[in-house]
Amino acid sequence: MLAKQGEWDQCLQLAAKSGQDTLIRYLFAYVKKMASEGNIGTAVNTLTDYNSPAISSQYKVYKQLVIEVLQEADSSELNACKNMLKKLITNVKSQHENNDPVVEEFETQ
Repeated sequence: MLAKQGEWDQCLQLAAKSGQDTLIRYLFAYVKKMASEGNIGTAVNTLTDYNSPAISSQYKVYKQLVIEVLQEADSSELNACKNMLKKLITNVKSQHENNDPVVEEFETQ
């Protein structure tokens, strides 16, 4: 209901209290919406605010955001992107072995 009304801050706060699965669902819905509207900085900052969860089905979203940030080359978005990726890599490492191709892929990005 909150998402449909555009009350994304409240939606995400409530989703975070409801559990990881609910948060992931609404977090990535919001991030994709922001990215499709050209609000890349908001998308990156929101992922960072929610600790850049390492959800393998969403890795393409992270990659697309990085590409968008690099194309725009806005310094504040570059810093936000760097913070997002640091958190993501930490989370990926906690879920995979260090020699796992997933870890290697994100470390080389």
